[in-house]
Amino acid sequence: VTNKRLVMRFGLALTKAINIPFRLVTSADMRPRAGGHGDIAIHLDPSARIGYIHLWPHARPWRLQHPQPMLRGVSDAGAAASILASALQEAQAGDAEDAVSTAQPDETLAEAPAVQAPSPRPLTPIAASA
Repeated sequence: VTNKRLVMRFGLALTKAINIPFRLVTSADMRPRAGGHGDIAIHLDPSARIGYIHLWPHARPWRLQHPQPMLRGVSDAGAAASILASALQEAQAGDAEDAVSTAQPDETLAEAPAVQAPSPRPLTPIAASA
């Protein structure tokens, strides 16, 4: 997790890296498992298209139409989820500040377009039926 993206590196003989910018992430879900382990599914904007086979084995099962990256078997899933959530919120705040700073210098506050901060992306448990 960086300040602008999630980087997934996997593979032994043939390594692969997938960069997922936070602007494409709509939300993330966590499924806790025994012993503090868990899985974290990343929901992407529908315009972001990643092939299921490119994500395998780190694709959420049975999401073939709109594949979702999934961090599987994370040893301390709660800590990883909080790190990801804070990075997403910081990136979100940075995007809102960038949108405000793009206003023209001669505009007054009354004339400048209102910038609405995006809603937070909380980490919530994945439904058991999903």
